Amino acid sequence: MSVRRYENGDRIATEKVLANIADALDISSAYLLGWSSIVSRLDDVGLSIDDVADELNIPRDRLEHIANKNDVSSISSMLKIITVATILADETERKATEILNHIKDNLKSLSTPIERVTRDMAQMTQEGQKKVVDYVEDILPRYRTETAPQSPPVPQEGNSTTPPPEGAEGPQEGEWGVKFRPPDELPTNLGSAENQALPRTGEQKAPCPRMGTGH
Repeated sequence: MSVRRYENGDRIATEKVLANIADALDISSAYLLGWSSIVSRLDDVGLSIDDVADELNIPRDRLEHIANKNDVSSISSMLKIITVATILADETERKATEILNHIKDNLKSLSTPIERVTRDMAQMTQEGQKKVVDYVEDILPRYRTETAPQSPPVPQEGNSTTPPPEGAEGPQEGEWGVKFRPPDELPTNLGSAENQALPRTGEQKAPCPRMGTGH
């Protein structure tokens, strides 16, 4: 029941009580105080026990000797070691976070506005993306660059926007339903009987007899 009160924070254990608990459980005072977890956190931020010993200005073997003892003086010293190690890990983690954020800010400044908008829109909902598109289309006429590609005009009914093929600038000979034979396709037998039967220029055809007359 007394241990539960220590665990719940209802009572604060003194160094003597902690030493007695460590002896009763047959564990080191460092393990009882959570030193193994502190060492793991130091490793996570790139530190080691050597860094803690340097910060305390004591040899590493002296630190390990304190961690393996269970007397009252060792408990008191171990509490100070854990406090320094925790502060050292917190400070290292804070500096690492600042450096990481600084790198991210630099990367944002190096990216183009289009890349930044694309990255930000990828994190939006469809409703948010639609609002961004509507806003861009609203301000586009005001901020359009001179070299920006223009949208093609909408073709009107009866008007073709397709340019004519190269070299075709109007009706050519043979269009409008009239067909002309080229000179090399003209008949060569102009002296045949069929062609001679045709009236020559200046001659008149004989009038056809009228039907039903007695003449």
